[in-house]
Amino acid sequence: MQGDPKPWESFVRSVLVRKSPSSSVRAFLTAHTGYFEGQPLRPSPSGLPTLREFQRAQGLQAVRWHRRVVGAHV
Repeated sequence: MQGDPKPWESFVRSVLVRKSPSSSVRAFLTAHTGYFEGQPLRPSPSGLPTLREFQRAQGLQAVRWHRRVVGAHV
């Protein structure tokens, strides 16, 4: 989210990802995206008023990543 490398570039370099079935990789990315999309909907914890906006920005990046990797394969 803050620059390079792009998350999908680092992700595909992982031996674990390369050896995993594509259905498992898609499931992980879908869960990952859902988590980051859901967190901003929660109330802000006291003392951290900007946390949910930060998580919203993470969620946008997660959706972009998901679309790039999973895209039409869903």
